[in-house]
Amino acid sequence: MTTNAEPSRSTCPDAEQRRRERAIAARYRDDVAWRIVLEAAWGFAMWVTMIVLAMRGSVPYSIACLVNGWVAYLMYMPLHEATHGNIMGRHAELRWLNDLVGSVSAIPMWFSYRAHAPSHMKHHAFTNDPTRDPDHLIAGPFSHLLPVNLRFGALQFLLPVFGVLRIESGPVLDWLRKDFGEVVPDEFELRQQFCFLSTCLVVFVGLCVAGYAKQAVLLWWLPSRIGFFVVTALFAWLPHFPHSERGRYRDTRVTLFPLSKAICRGHDRHILHHMFPRVPHYRLPKLFEEMRPILEEKGVRIEGSLAGKGAPPVMLRVPAANEAVP
Repeated sequence: MTTNAEPSRSTCPDAEQRRRERAIAARYRDDVAWRIVLEAAWGFAMWVTMIVLAMRGSVPYSIACLVNGWVAYLMYMPLHEATHGNIMGRHAELRWLNDLVGSVSAIPMWFSYRAHAPSHMKHHAFTNDPTRDPDHLIAGPFSHLLPVNLRFGALQFLLPVFGVLRIESGPVLDWLRKDFGEVVPDEFELRQQFCFLSTCLVVFVGLCVAGYAKQAVLLWWLPSRIGFFVVTALFAWLPHFPHSERGRYRDTRVTLFPLSKAICRGHDRHILHHMFPRVPHYRLPKLFEEMRPILEEKGVRIEGSLAGKGAPPVMLRVPAANEAVP
């Protein structure tokens, strides 16, 4: 007797493939990611040190500004790992440590950890969906990043003011929202951003009134904008470009070029983060080595001069309408 019944979920090839992949990835998870705690502590200490050295005249403000900009970028990594619960691992009782690291890491970036967590989960769930992926606002050519960052920075700075004055519309807000499409933050995200940014703004204004305007701008606010731009470029724009494909094996890519591992903190293998977000960033390169045959079989985009013989270069231009993505 024959039947047209579909195979059960437990026996279908896709389910078996997922189990195989998860079994490999499980070996790369940490019980508690103490290394990320140290990364956050080191980064915050470096940020404070540069402020002190600049104010003492030991380091030029221009150098301190650039260094703190890079540190702000580096601090996004522990913040990001905290959104996935990777610091506490399987230990729910260490949630306080996980959230502490995420919250402290947010200060140099002027970027709310509490608001970013739900937004980032939406990005993982709806990657490259123009109407549901919060990160899709940076889709487009690289030249699109600067105006988007300028608008986003202005919106962050003015959100507390508009919130207090209960301004919900107008030409200024319309201009600031120009690139944000249909993805609108929910009430929780807005409330968390408002509280965090209001605190930052109060401290910032207080420093300016106290006579430390130069220090506040050049050692905190401007570095936060530099760091945020680097995050959007290397962490949001590059791995998802051209932001047009969806699916487990096609919505992100691998981009291997000289120093990419150090610059991107392991996220030059970003697709593995989307597949296994509980694997910490410093284990992604080793996981990639083991999973590469599977990724190649599934048609994952592996690009760059260090990707091996025959690999295409890192795609950086928007493909033509009739041009297929490699």
